[in-house]
Amino acid sequence: MSLKTLLVTPAGKEKVWDVPGRNPPDAVRARDAFTGRFARRCAQYARTHYPKDWAILSPNFGYLMPDDEVRNYHNDEFGEYSLEFDTIRENAEYDGLLGYDSVIFLGNREDYGGYIDAVRQTFTGSWVEVPLEHTPSGGEMLGHIVDSLTRGTPLRSNIIHLSRIRVEGLFGELTHDISLFPKDSLSIITAPNGYGKTTILRILRAIFMGNVDELRILPFGSVELEFIRDDCTIPDIHDTLHVEKQQRSQFPLRIDISFTYTQGVDGKGRHFVLRDGDYDSETVSAELAGIIPPVPVKYISAQRLWHDPNHRKGICGDLLASYDRNHEGAYELTILAYTDDIIRRIQALLADYASIAQELDATYPARYLQALGDGELIPSAAEIETDLLSLQKERESFETLGFLPYTRLDDGDVMITPGRIPDDPGIKTAIYLYIADSREKYQIFGGLKQKIDLLEEIINTLFLNIDFTVDIESGFLLKFMGRDPVPPEALSSGEQNQLVMYYDLIFKTDPGTLVLIDEPEISLHVVWQRQFLDTILGIIGITGSDFILATHSPQLIHTHWDNTVDLSGNYPDEG
Repeated sequence: MSLKTLLVTPAGKEKVWDVPGRNPPDAVRARDAFTGRFARRCAQYARTHYPKDWAILSPNFGYLMPDDEVRNYHNDEFGEYSLEFDTIRENAEYDGLLGYDSVIFLGNREDYGGYIDAVRQTFTGSWVEVPLEHTPSGGEMLGHIVDSLTRGTPLRSNIIHLSRIRVEGLFGELTHDISLFPKDSLSIITAPNGYGKTTILRILRAIFMGNVDELRILPFGSVELEFIRDDCTIPDIHDTLHVEKQQRSQFPLRIDISFTYTQGVDGKGRHFVLRDGDYDSETVSAELAGIIPPVPVKYISAQRLWHDPNHRKGICGDLLASYDRNHEGAYELTILAYTDDIIRRIQALLADYASIAQELDATYPARYLQALGDGELIPSAAEIETDLLSLQKERESFETLGFLPYTRLDDGDVMITPGRIPDDPGIKTAIYLYIADSREKYQIFGGLKQKIDLLEEIINTLFLNIDFTVDIESGFLLKFMGRDPVPPEALSSGEQNQLVMYYDLIFKTDPGTLVLIDEPEISLHVVWQRQFLDTILGIIGITGSDFILATHSPQLIHTHWDNTVDLSGNYPDEG
């Protein structure tokens, strides 16, 4: 199942006519008009992920196709002098943009709030995602885009969340009604063997992936899913998806599958029946894309140590999917693939860091003179000293990762002691700009560093006698007792399972992803089982994902019985 998706990028403030010595013509193609760092990366992102489905939103022109001609203009923000919204929407309709199932906008709320509102008002009939909406700075937005380009996967940010599952006719006789996520975006399904925990996870995966062949063979009669939409302002209003299997004949066995989606706000519905027999995959995919909510789903199987790098990306969208015995491939250790992956991602950010540094250095003298001439209010010497100490600690953390080279200075050169900075406007202005420039450069590392810090914290808590760090040269650097290097492939199978799983959950899971984990206690020591859910909650705090786990391990549930749904109806004695 694939959505017909349109990418919308914002028009940048820096334009080709602003570049000294460029001497462009009066009109240029929209794709070449905007020259800022973020605009250039957005264009590269569009060409990579959505080459034929891309538009640029301009307050002055509305929606621009990449080949549209643009003339120099001065209005860069939505407001008093921008186009009327009706004109912008008419422009989108004229260009045939309103027929997309999904629309993704690149930009955060702080810098591009007017753009986000315009996109959501324009595409009321589509799923609108803004994966960078809550990103705090322009530099961090740039980092997310560079990282997406490096890993080859578009950014996602789900706007609709599963809240309830009702399965009837499971194995022909069982009915389960499961309310999800009472808190913490974590639900744990537990029951003795035979109650269908794993089958429920497989049903969810098959639905959101549009895998109709798997739905036909799974043993259930009907499924109803309820959803809560982020953009719905009316409380207790849910959308529903009803999937029902209908047997047309027994000899030969023929099963039709009907899909019905109903919006809770207005009661409007969409319906599709897939008849048994031969069918056109593209037609079915297009039909299901208009019915099944675009919830990104990842399924974690027990087999995680090996993967096929030549198999189609994501293995049908699964996370670390099980071995496919019908596929011949050159399987490799996943831990080695992820070691290379983190090195590539750090290197990609370093390239953009160098570009940002060059631009800031080139403009530093002019900005310094302007700041002096404007009489800009500069913090006191004591405040600057505090900021410098904070900046030094931040730099040291990036040096440890290999993001930045180590500084080899004497202690006297490094230490910032009280009263060392003269109360001189020229000196304070110079240091103040240096601090601001450094922080702007470091922003690009923010998102990736946060994930690295979490992974290091998790692994160092789990692994005994092994110190784990991430750096640009080794990827995964492991040392026994902090001294002797340990190759990643020399870790035990249990340790490799843990490192691979947590890396995938932290680095390859976009906001709003529905993560399905079947029996995570496999290969986990009892101590690891008791730590597992606290670790998952930490990952949820960074990725914003929803987790559904199937388990029958009381040790794994530990202190999280409030997140548990027992399909057998018999809750364990917590005492």
